[in-house]
Amino acid sequence: MNYERQLGLMNRKEMKENEGMLLFSRCKEINLLDAQYTNIT
Repeated sequence: MNYERQLGLMNRKEMKENEGMLLFSRCKEINLLDAQYTNIT
């Protein structure tokens, strides 16, 4: 589903919560990758 369509389907509050969750899970991913990289080197 494209971004414009998502904007159309969600209200602002849901958008904000969703963005927060996406950002949070992205940060967790990055932290996991950092940890793996640190273990390798």
